[in-house]
Amino acid sequence: MDTRSAILDAAAAEMIQQGYAAASMSSIAARLGQTKGALAHHFPAKRDFIASLAAALEEAVNASAELARRLFPDRSGHALLAFLLGLADWTARDPQVAAATYLFTDRAAPDDDLGRAAATFLARLEELIVQAQDAGALDRSVSAAEIAEYIFATNLGTAYVSLRMPAPDRRHRRRRFLLLTLGAVGLEDTPAVAQEVVAALAGDTPL
Repeated sequence: MDTRSAILDAAAAEMIQQGYAAASMSSIAARLGQTKGALAHHFPAKRDFIASLAAALEEAVNASAELARRLFPDRSGHALLAFLLGLADWTARDPQVAAATYLFTDRAAPDDDLGRAAATFLARLEELIVQAQDAGALDRSVSAAEIAEYIFATNLGTAYVSLRMPAPDRRHRRRRFLLLTLGAVGLEDTPAVAQEVVAALAGDTPL
């Protein structure tokens, strides 16, 4: 891992644990056994971390959407769930993406870059929802934009609960919450769909 990525990981961990306002350059540096001055070359101020964390989230969102479409080019309901599960798994393993997701709920965090990341998330989500509605996998009685906002909000809530209330089955819990969310917006037979999607994401199913 390069120095910049290590610093970002440390900043992400500090902000998740302490919140944006309480996190300090000194505490971030201490996680790395360095001084504030050593961080300044890469990130002169605490606010400078937000753009990089938001960029990590955008990368995860776009890559997860691309993977979902590649795995399920002709099954849009499956692709929608694959996008959300893939992004959830990315968030679980990448502290930078986890921090950006968590900071959406932190009123003290600067919101310009986070707002752009949220817009990207909503755009990819709405695209997949429209495709699922066009294929008959989701009901058209609610607009794609409203469904996207609902899923976005519940996804953030699930991420927050996972970070603040860790449990041994955290990954399983996040998946269960996503299935409940998609079931609520009309995706049929979510357990069967989830089984196929999880297998595909794990590489267990030839596609």
